[in-house]
Amino acid sequence: MNKIFLIIICLTFITAFLLGVILGKIVYQKKVDKNFIKNDAISCNKFKKNKRDLRQRKPS
Repeated sequence: MNKIFLIIICLTFITAFLLGVILGKIVYQKKVDKNFIKNDAISCNKFKKNKRDLRQRKPS
């Protein structure tokens, strides 16, 4: 009886740990993706601004 109880406790801890790791990875990946999208948008805006500046600098 005691052995079965210990095995159940061990399995519970292992599954909880694995679930935590998987969920943590998913959340971290979403954060990284959000930051990547934000940085991409910022660099895109900078590029647009630079294009505009170049257009204004050209002698007419």
